[in-house]
Amino acid sequence: MVLFQKISMTLFSICLIGFFSHTLAVFAGQKSDKPTVSITKTSLGKLPKESKLFGLTTNKPDAEHVAYATRVNQKMAVHLDTKKGPDFDGIAKGTPFFSPKTNRLAYIAVQGSKQCVVIDGKKGPDFDGVSDLIFSPDGKQFAYKAKMGNELFVVLNHRAGEPFDQIKSRPLFSPDSKHLAYIAVKGKEWFVIKNSRKIGTFLGIKELIFSPDSNHLAGAVLKDGAWFLFKDGFTGKPYENVLTITWSPDSTRLTYAAQKKFKIFIVEDGKEHEKYPTVGLPVFSPDSKHMAYPAKKGNKWVLVMDRKEGSAYDLLGTYIFSPDSNRFAHIGIKKNKFTVICDGQEQGFYPFVGTPVFSPDSKHVAYTVKTEKNNMVILDGKPGKKYMDVKSPCFSNDSNHMFYEVLDKKNIFLVTDGIEGRGYSRIFNPLFSPDGMNIAYLAEKGKNVILVINDHEINLKIKSIIDGIPLVFDGSNKLHLISVLDNPDPEFFRITVTLSN
Repeated sequence: MVLFQKISMTLFSICLIGFFSHTLAVFAGQKSDKPTVSITKTSLGKLPKESKLFGLTTNKPDAEHVAYATRVNQKMAVHLDTKKGPDFDGIAKGTPFFSPKTNRLAYIAVQGSKQCVVIDGKKGPDFDGVSDLIFSPDGKQFAYKAKMGNELFVVLNHRAGEPFDQIKSRPLFSPDSKHLAYIAVKGKEWFVIKNSRKIGTFLGIKELIFSPDSNHLAGAVLKDGAWFLFKDGFTGKPYENVLTITWSPDSTRLTYAAQKKFKIFIVEDGKEHEKYPTVGLPVFSPDSKHMAYPAKKGNKWVLVMDRKEGSAYDLLGTYIFSPDSNRFAHIGIKKNKFTVICDGQEQGFYPFVGTPVFSPDSKHVAYTVKTEKNNMVILDGKPGKKYMDVKSPCFSNDSNHMFYEVLDKKNIFLVTDGIEGRGYSRIFNPLFSPDGMNIAYLAEKGKNVILVINDHEINLKIKSIIDGIPLVFDGSNKLHLISVLDNPDPEFFRITVTLSN
């Protein structure tokens, strides 16, 4: 039975930008006494004997339940914690999975020549084929594509819609979960389907996208030999192509890239920007007041911010706004050297830098740097200690603390606010508590896996880590994880750890 996958540590993902000089607080947890802990173990079911396990998953971000499929004697079934579902000939790859917020469980089952969707243990209607099963953002509704004979449908909550010759997109729920849209074809006619209503007759449709407030639906449509922006049933100017449709977070601004006479340019609320050989994806600031995108100009690339071009580079990398929308950082490359440009200032050139990361309060920025021999983290323009390899930094929610993983001399450890922690052969899922006062992670020590809280070791007597199932804080002084313990047979447990001090 294959269950556990060891997580290889690909150290050197790189991050962030540093420019302004701010000081992080000293992390109190590094100097704390060993906490008093109470441990509670709740069974989530025994693993069936002589079975093969597939698709192990949990409800994220809470990670309180487990679901998986098993095969025993050529039959497959889905398990949710201690409950086993009905037997089928097969369970589709990529299922089961949980809905957001409501923790409903869904999967696609195969029985003979038919397929069906099972939600919360209840089987839906049979079809010749089923695919693209999704939940609405609120987790209360679900939709999928289904085939019966030569006809295809989108099925909403087990109710099949109008049959078509082709369904050309996945079902798309609006952010508020009140609307469902998709692209359908009958004969040579293409339609936008929104809430079961057909909109328009076109020769092609692509890139359907709801606005963040769910009040608008946009896409690109082909008619009369040209592409148009489609918004709420109305079309804009004709172009050779329309792509990368993007809404601002407040839903008041709509942009897309258009092609005309071998030039590509951004169109913002119907107004054309400067024309370039090519452009990248537009990104809005969180407050929707600013927009940036990369554009190729001659043999160089420039970052265009609010229609103003920045300095030219051979190539451009990641570009991001700070959470408060007042700062901006991106990566530039010249002569195979990388630099982070933060607030318009270059931060030095290196063989490689990673994706810029801002602290939640936007006052700090950090990134990893690869030099010829070593790697390091730069925080607010100040280089940290050099190591063999480093991972991307992580800020606490209050922005007062930062840690990153280090590989040095065959040991892996955390560096928190400049202080080195204990070394282990592997570290898994490090995270801050919500108030930033505690750091917890799982670590491999010898043949065992231990829980480490503020550099203090707690032996939970587990042997392995389940790949993809995180450690979760339930508050400042309480956390849990899911693992398998021999009791004496392998059994899933949710292990809750409460800190007394």
